[in-house]
Amino acid sequence: MIQFRDGPFIRPHPVFWRVILGINLLYELALVFLLFQDLDTAQHMMTYLDSNLGKPLPEKSYGEDCSLTIKNFWV
Repeated sequence: MIQFRDGPFIRPHPVFWRVILGINLLYELALVFLLFQDLDTAQHMMTYLDSNLGKPLPEKSYGEDCSLTIKNFWV
């Protein structure tokens, strides 16, 4: 069994910080697991998080209007 200290925080409650540390541990284990997969498998696994991944992006022309205006600055 893995035991963690409560950490430097005592509030709101030590149980809260243990839950946060547990979520952090699961996230890190998932990243390590993903690290050891081949590229195609890792890309396929990432599509479970966001279905838009793996689709080609639409073509955009970024060099049409090079003038610096407020409209171009915020778009």
